[in-house]
Amino acid sequence: MLTHIPRWCVLATLLATLLMASAGAVGAAPGPNKPIVFPVDDTFQAPNLTNRCGFDVWAHVFGTFTVKVLPSGVEHWRIRYQHVFSGPGGSLAVKHVENVKFTAITSPDGTLVETITARGTLLYHTVVPGHGSIANNSGREILQFTWQYDEELGEYVEVDFQVLFDSGPNDELDDADYAVICAELA
Repeated sequence: MLTHIPRWCVLATLLATLLMASAGAVGAAPGPNKPIVFPVDDTFQAPNLTNRCGFDVWAHVFGTFTVKVLPSGVEHWRIRYQHVFSGPGGSLAVKHVENVKFTAITSPDGTLVETITARGTLLYHTVVPGHGSIANNSGREILQFTWQYDEELGEYVEVDFQVLFDSGPNDELDDADYAVICAELA
């Protein structure tokens, strides 16, 4: 919503964060096929809104990120976040409720293909009191990333990205939308 970071980039960052988390950080390891719930509670400066509004805007993100791995290896993610953006004179809450199916397949040549199927109130759908819905992003998306391992770098490098399916509204913020949001936070 309030930044122009592609949704797939946010999901990839979230996945990387989860992969770095240790089991000790979230309690005892669950039994097989039991969901793992990661609490989220972070506050940081919202750079895009700070730039657009001309004053400091802070984001407080809190909620849960739940991961369940099925016996087939498919991961189910449940994202239940609240984003509260605060400025010098007001705040704006944005809900993010998303269900995701994540699969990763490695071919014999070392190519890694990751597929993310997301549905729900995707990043982001904003409702501003007195103005209604702006930046409505909801529905269903299927994104596919293809990675190839680079021996010199010692890591996977993205070689292809495709949006395989995208249904539902996917409204971008325009200058008038930013004006409404900044007025709410001023």
